[in-house]
Amino acid sequence: MGSSKALSEHLADYIATLRAKGRSEDHIQRTEARVRYILDHCHFRLTSELDANQVLKFLSDEAARQNLAATTLNNYLTAIKMFTNWLYRRGIIPRNPLDELGRWNAATDRRHIRRAPSAEEVRRLLASTLQGPKRFGLTGVELYRLYLLAAWTGLRASEIRRLRVADLILDGTPRLRIRAEATKNRRETELPLRAELVEALREQVASKLPEAPLFRLPSPGNVSKMLRADLEQAGVVYKNELGVFDFHAFRVFYTTALASSGLPVKTVQELARHADPTMTLGVYTKVYLPSLTEAVNRLPDLVPRTESAQVAQTGTEGQAIGLHKVAPVSQPTSERTGLENQCEVRVGGLHKGLHKLCTKKENLVDKNRLYEIATGEISNSEITSEKSVFSERSCDDPTKLPTQESNYSNQNHDQLAKFGSLREPRGTR
Repeated sequence: MGSSKALSEHLADYIATLRAKGRSEDHIQRTEARVRYILDHCHFRLTSELDANQVLKFLSDEAARQNLAATTLNNYLTAIKMFTNWLYRRGIIPRNPLDELGRWNAATDRRHIRRAPSAEEVRRLLASTLQGPKRFGLTGVELYRLYLLAAWTGLRASEIRRLRVADLILDGTPRLRIRAEATKNRRETELPLRAELVEALREQVASKLPEAPLFRLPSPGNVSKMLRADLEQAGVVYKNELGVFDFHAFRVFYTTALASSGLPVKTVQELARHADPTMTLGVYTKVYLPSLTEAVNRLPDLVPRTESAQVAQTGTEGQAIGLHKVAPVSQPTSERTGLENQCEVRVGGLHKGLHKLCTKKENLVDKNRLYEIATGEISNSEITSEKSVFSERSCDDPTKLPTQESNYSNQNHDQLAKFGSLREPRGTR
């Protein structure tokens, strides 16, 4: 059962419906082209000939022949299924024969991974473009304003292309009106603007009529060529291990910067104009390893600082934890001399041979040799021959050295307290 009317005629009616609903011309043209491509290659002439298995086989064969990505296949599948669903809702067919077809998994077949440019990369691009040549009818100054607008509003190239001078509202709170026919979700909205961007756009609209385009953008393909030329001139890579820096990456930068500033998710979602916060956080917000490292470093410190707790944690006496660990001495304290009662400090997991004399008796240490002791430039036996007074001090805390009745300088005390910064080039002492 089906209509005797040709599918090509039904398609014309469907396209007219989309246009009546105010869909963008770009969306209408892409949809018509994709549906017509499938209908022609599957040789569907009437509604009764629509077949899910045939559509699936055709798209699978095209994927193998042209090496098409899953996202591309899904775009074609969505277009034809929307058309057949329209036929079903209109009562032209009793059911949607393509309803059973599922989407390809685009997450496992990403060909065009987009990165969030760093602020430094965007600054370099803007600085270079401001002094750069004219490209595709836009001067260097106009390109600077264009990229600044994209980075500070997250607007898509297709949305910027439809902006008019009258959409820049400078009365009261400066803002930019995005008309419903220009947005992806078909909803009119207004975006607040930074003061610096307001001044740049004020210059852009000077002496222009209200209905004149805010920017005369070239075709989508030339927008990509234009940006890549400017990136090359600025010394910013187009593609690295994180992804590509295309025009839409400005939108990723915008959303990521907002999320990284600590704003509530709802606020970021509203500014990004996403219907679902999952899109905001899962697709457009990129988090880099340094940010994650900084985040985990804010966790509370839980590691005990006593030696007994450290030994219990590692299960091995003498194993370094963190920056330093006091190695236990096997000889009983009562049987040791002051010189034998030594605390060996580990710095960064390496023995530095810093031996501190720990006793309640006075022992002999040369004040000029403390640095050599700290860096391991003299041995234990050499310490015993030195002739200076070391004041009373226990070795309960290896980071504390005598500060009274000592003959070494405060500078050396500071060096010894910073175990990781003791090494200096020879001749600096």
